[in-house]
Amino acid sequence: MSTSQRVRVAFLIAASLMKFPQTWSRATEPWVEILSPQPAQLFVEGQFSSIMLHFVVHGVELGADSVAAHVFVIRNAISYGGDAFRGREELRSSPHHVVLEQETKLQLDHQWLDLGLHQVRVHLVDMKQGREIAESACFFEVRLPVEQEEKENKVPAEIMTDAFEDKVVERWDQTMGESAEEVLARYSMLHHDILHGKVPEEQRRYLVLNQQAGGLGNRLGSILSGLLFAILSNRAMLVYWDVSSYLQNGDVEHGGIRWNFKDEEEIKEVIGNAALEGIHYTDMGELSEYLVCGRYDTSDDASADVSTMTTIRITNPHYYIPLIMSNPFYRRRLLSVFGGKPAHVLFNYLFKLVPYLKEKVDAAKSAWKGKQMIGAELGDGMEFEDDEDVVARSANQTSSILREDNARRRPG
Repeated sequence: MSTSQRVRVAFLIAASLMKFPQTWSRATEPWVEILSPQPAQLFVEGQFSSIMLHFVVHGVELGADSVAAHVFVIRNAISYGGDAFRGREELRSSPHHVVLEQETKLQLDHQWLDLGLHQVRVHLVDMKQGREIAESACFFEVRLPVEQEEKENKVPAEIMTDAFEDKVVERWDQTMGESAEEVLARYSMLHHDILHGKVPEEQRRYLVLNQQAGGLGNRLGSILSGLLFAILSNRAMLVYWDVSSYLQNGDVEHGGIRWNFKDEEEIKEVIGNAALEGIHYTDMGELSEYLVCGRYDTSDDASADVSTMTTIRITNPHYYIPLIMSNPFYRRRLLSVFGGKPAHVLFNYLFKLVPYLKEKVDAAKSAWKGKQMIGAELGDGMEFEDDEDVVARSANQTSSILREDNARRRPG
């Protein structure tokens, strides 16, 4: 491994077992402690009067000529990974607040925030050098109140949430008893028919995902989210990204779809200018209220501005299956069809490695079977002077922990 390579080593071990030597201390390094909102705090509309940002800066003195705290409030920021400013780069240079006090309380405008998942970020900026030296962030959600669900399979006249004033009756006679295999086979056929012109032109609809940026794990989650959205909205999902050569497209005969493309031009060859038309979102947060409260199809009560659009284009690496699963129009059907782990079902349906990679993965899985495993992630992140030494010390520390654990378990 090259010493110039940047490596982040993340061990899936309980923190209490780790004895890894630290090279820094929070007592000396600048850091931001966000006291409120609490991580993933839920604010239910009508049940709170204000949303307060309360944070304390440690390890550095703030001042007009030294360090300032820049506060960013990112509305509908539905991302737990990647660049928080993706699609809104201008915000990075225009913080909502510049703070010089060590401890600060700011009341956020919850009427401006409205419903959705939001993020507040505090960046410490060295004013002389013009660079950021620390940052912290917190997500919170503003949600409508939810009515008590009726037991079993009965659907209340007003479906579960005040988001809908009209009475809606689910067509449970059409959905109860469906299996995941039936739903996916039906979608495979629809996808095939849309791409091959067997669906009337005015009824063809597409979801085009640009997944060229972001971590691979984030992008996989984003694609699975898009697939679930495409199934429910009767759209053909098409994805272009830089790892298309590692995965196979499926075909309708084997219950798969052609979804995997190397670039936008290749998609244009299949569906024409529709690949570039329609509405374009750079952050799924812009769609969070629609995903939680809206109808995705083109029925009379669908959200006309989005649902009837021929093409929806999305550029992001965001995972939003939980928002779709919480939508009262679909959640019971989704739980009935996919159970509590829809991403697992969709992953096995969509992602098929090319043969030479599948052989390598199968061989590795066979070699690991029955052995004690520990997970490690190598990727871009922290910089170390000697990456090989970091990996070696990490491996040795891990081995030591396992030896001690095995010794404790050994009788006598």
